[in-house]
Amino acid sequence: MIHLNTLACLHAEDPLHSCRVCLTFCPFDVFIFDTNELKTQTYLCQKCGVCIGLCPSHALSLDTPSSGITMTLISQKGYASCQQNIPCLAFLSPFQWFILSLHTSLKVDMSHCSQCSLIQQRNILFSKILSIFNEINHILDFLNFPIIHLDYQSIPSRRHFFSSISHNLKKFSLPLKHDFSPSLPDSSLILPPLSFISHKKIIKENCNYCLSCVQFCPTQALHCNEQGDILFRLNDCIHCKICYERCLSNAIINQPFSLNDLSSIHILYRSEYITCPLCKTTFHQKNDEYHCPHCEQLKKLGIIMND
Repeated sequence: MIHLNTLACLHAEDPLHSCRVCLTFCPFDVFIFDTNELKTQTYLCQKCGVCIGLCPSHALSLDTPSSGITMTLISQKGYASCQQNIPCLAFLSPFQWFILSLHTSLKVDMSHCSQCSLIQQRNILFSKILSIFNEINHILDFLNFPIIHLDYQSIPSRRHFFSSISHNLKKFSLPLKHDFSPSLPDSSLILPPLSFISHKKIIKENCNYCLSCVQFCPTQALHCNEQGDILFRLNDCIHCKICYERCLSNAIINQPFSLNDLSSIHILYRSEYITCPLCKTTFHQKNDEYHCPHCEQLKKLGIIMND
């Protein structure tokens, strides 16, 4: 059965967000919008897994082996097929395929797509899957990494899929983590722009430290530490663009990034708090300007603070 984490859904952070991926690609019309709220008709779900990887905020899950387990099985064989170790090629997100391809020479079975009932019900699904692999291969070729080989030749039937998963799971003596996060190769080469991830930069002169970007980030890629600094973890960014839309001062912009940046936490804005010598209020100082908001408010009320 399909499970929807409503708090992770982009519409939970922004009811007017344009994302309609689950509605667009679900072959069985499981998803509907009711008064700007995404709802599921679970009785229609066939557990095809199409929506799992295509959902940009990972708000959807199934009662089947997780994407982390699926990545491990694919990584061990260097081979992915809907007949053996993955419900559908759309089950993994573009970023998960990208991570896999950096560490494993991959061969992906595409031979069943043309006859797949899921593709026939949603003609755009095949184009979407193909565009994901084409984008990743473009980046891999740029990095001089082996590209993902897309195999259009026929292989064994679908009945091997569940038996293969069951057989492989018995090999593991320890529980597998949900996330597959091996160490990345060291590379400072700047990547071309990607559709599923983007690095951020905050223009300090524009930022008023309202923290709307942090508050509305659905994956907590943008977050604050105990000192109040705004931090950014590139691994968690899904390029939903909510932070740009919520920033009224246009302080957030894209910046180039390398593979090295993927596993790092970046300080986008270093918070500077000072204490007003007059009213003893602690406030955030912006661009070396000294304006105590408490004292400013008192002045408007005709109250003057003396030294």
